[in-house]
Amino acid sequence: MNGHWFLGGYPKSVLAKSETASQRWIQAYVKNYIGRDLPDLGLNIPAVVIEKFWRMLASYHGGVWNASKIAASIGLSSNTIGKYLYYLEEAYLVNALPAYLPNSLKRLVKAPKIYMRDSGVYHYLSYIRLFDQLQGDVQLGASWEGYAIEQIFARTK
Repeated sequence: MNGHWFLGGYPKSVLAKSETASQRWIQAYVKNYIGRDLPDLGLNIPAVVIEKFWRMLASYHGGVWNASKIAASIGLSSNTIGKYLYYLEEAYLVNALPAYLPNSLKRLVKAPKIYMRDSGVYHYLSYIRLFDQLQGDVQLGASWEGYAIEQIFARTK
């Protein structure tokens, strides 16, 4: 299970002969998705900007979404950042989990929590290259939380 949690759910990643081979595959996947697939889906922005945005989202993994903070650090508007998030959600790369509150009026003002859909991609974007490195990282809990949420989603859809 640690392999699936750490390496993610893509077959070529989880079935790779080593963590290094898995990381090489994920690196190529991220590069291709940024350079080819996202533009094909209509997100026509420089690859450098989308990679920076995707890495920033990885730093928010398990945390509350704050569009204005990310927008300020990239130098774009909150609306533009919201558009980028929408594209990554629609591409099943990111999950914005809505806040759960019994009062539906309050739900409209509560920001969602952000999770990378694949734990292997999350670890790659967070510069966590080895499972042992993850064990000492402050994001260990958020990594496990995101993995568990994705496993629950997979069982309920």
